[in-house]
Amino acid sequence: MFRVLTLFFGLFILSYSFARAKDGEVLEGNHINVDGKMLLGRDYERDVTFSIIYGGPSFTYQVNAGSEDSSGFENYSHSNYRKNYADFTGEIEINEYWKVIPEFQSMNSSHGMFDHPDFSEENRSFFEGRLKNEYKPAPARWIFDLYFSGNQNSLIRRSYGKEEEGFSRFGGIMSMDYIWSASNKVGVEVAGEYIDYEENTGSGDDYSVSSDFTGVFRISEFFMLTASPRFLFNKDKTDYLYFRGGLSTIGIKNLSFELNYEYNNIHYDPVLFLANNRYVHMRYDIDPEIIHKTEIKSVFQVTGLNMGTMMLENLKITLYSTYENNDNFHNYNITPGNLLYIEGIPLNFFSAGIDFVTKFDISGHTFGIELEYNRFKYLETGNKRNITFRPNNVLKSELFYENNLFSLLLESDFSGSVFQRSDLDLKKDSSLNGTLSFLFKVSKGMQLYGKVVNLYDDVSLYREGFPEQGRRFLGGIRIAI
Repeated sequence: MFRVLTLFFGLFILSYSFARAKDGEVLEGNHINVDGKMLLGRDYERDVTFSIIYGGPSFTYQVNAGSEDSSGFENYSHSNYRKNYADFTGEIEINEYWKVIPEFQSMNSSHGMFDHPDFSEENRSFFEGRLKNEYKPAPARWIFDLYFSGNQNSLIRRSYGKEEEGFSRFGGIMSMDYIWSASNKVGVEVAGEYIDYEENTGSGDDYSVSSDFTGVFRISEFFMLTASPRFLFNKDKTDYLYFRGGLSTIGIKNLSFELNYEYNNIHYDPVLFLANNRYVHMRYDIDPEIIHKTEIKSVFQVTGLNMGTMMLENLKITLYSTYENNDNFHNYNITPGNLLYIEGIPLNFFSAGIDFVTKFDISGHTFGIELEYNRFKYLETGNKRNITFRPNNVLKSELFYENNLFSLLLESDFSGSVFQRSDLDLKKDSSLNGTLSFLFKVSKGMQLYGKVVNLYDDVSLYREGFPEQGRRFLGGIRIAI
């Protein structure tokens, strides 16, 4: 946490010196925005975040940093957790056609493993650097993107020592789009990636290369056609030639429609698996997914509608449905030692959903509503395995209110029951999670900030053997300059 604070204040002083002249006046074209909050709760729970946005005539950047930690909860041993992160995004304008975008992010975390018989703690660290060049001499647009990342995952043994493994990833993308009108363009993209696994993982390195050729054409007054043949080689498995294409509407007021088809090779991404899951057993020899996916989507949208005392800023309704045939769906299962891992199975599934978003103002009072419902149907493919940790029904909502003194945000998330084992009928009950956040404006740059986490006090397990913390309150301040 000390390093995060040092980075933050160092960058603030540097940004301030950039933006100020010798007489203290702000230089033309320069600005600084600083935003920070600190929340404290019981069990020494803490949530601290900072951000700086600096803008100059030819150089801008944004830095975000934060720390979350807790010493544990209730009567559970090894229930502590900690997370620290920092990320930087810059933009350097070389000339009117060329800009360079450097990015860097890092994260480390630790989660206690409660009463696990073998391990007391899971620790992770991650960093990624990226350098992107955008060159746009109209009507062409070029992008050169290079990136690298490193990951370490370790399990601390209760007795002595630890199990540690990791990998590094290197890649690059070069693309060019030629745009001769607002509705017509062609493009090409070449990409490659190499994943270097450490020797103790027991897995050979992975690599892939791909070339995409894309054309977007207006074929009539109201319709656009997209076609994108693809060549892809993956070390583990490939059909070499793939295709993506679609038909969409254009120029119809308040309404749009899309029909898309994709035949593709989706490689296993260990970074994504680690980002979305805890208490895991890493497997690296996972074949890619070869999919056939059809998607239909329709959007209705209205903006800026004045109805007297009420101003409708936005109303958007999205309907969508997907059918996918997958030869190696990345399903989850549990080891005998209660660690999560991936196994591939053939699967067909169907999903449908609706999103509703609106924001409106009534006499200085702003209201926002976001609702999202998704239904999933997993079809029998003869593998006789349960689809795990993926509910059939998911409902999310956000309700927002703001006036000139305070604001409220209520976030809710309902997930149906899920299987926890692909080979056994062990189920986790449905869950209802919620967070209530509120801000009270003390002055122009200072607000009292608080939130209630796990508002509905749902203490269903994260997974068998790993409890979730109940309702708790955090309070503190937010300062924005």
